Amino acid sequence: QATHGIAMEQLKDAPTYSQLLPEIKRVTKDKLIVAYNAEYDSRLIRQTANLNGAEVLDADWACAMHRYSAYVGEWMRSK
Repeated sequence: QATHGIAMEQLKDAPTYSQLLPEIKRVTKDKLIVAYNAEYDSRLIRQTANLNGAEVLDADWACAMHRYSAYVGEWMRSK
């Protein structure tokens, strides 16, 4: 909650990963997923799938953070 401002109470009626997976698969099918920290995001998706006994999302990922760092010629460290 301190990081993103979302309280557990706000999530009580939220769908589960398993419930969302068909829609996630539909919108990512044949797409490249670009995330600012793709290694982190893809790892969390895999961990969530494993914790829920669900299928792991089969997707191609690209990391905008790495590409940006290469473009500017320096590594942008997190604070």
